[in-house]
Amino acid sequence: MTSDGRSSYNVQITAAGLPDPASLGAFTRYVAWQVTTDLKTWSRLGTVENGIVTLGKLELNKFLLVVTAETSDRDTTRRGPTVLHGNSPSSWLQSFLGHPLFRGMGQ
Repeated sequence: MTSDGRSSYNVQITAAGLPDPASLGAFTRYVAWQVTTDLKTWSRLGTVENGIVTLGKLELNKFLLVVTAETSDRDTTRRGPTVLHGNSPSSWLQSFLGHPLFRGMGQ
């Protein structure tokens, strides 16, 4: 937890079975991104490969982790296809009571 109340995570990805990025097109590597839940802000975390990769600190309450295939290790903008994705633990606490699927049930 940060001093201003944001969650703080040390991001580590364990991947197995990732194919050669070139098998997906003109790609040379996989890159992990920190993404806001509205999908407006993508921040590059680092390169991902099979095995355990430590990507550093992330300080958001809710976020998505996305791994894409990319053509360059220096790109700061996502261009390639998504190959893996996950979400922050805090998003698991989301209430679905307001979801249309659950409105009016039991009445």
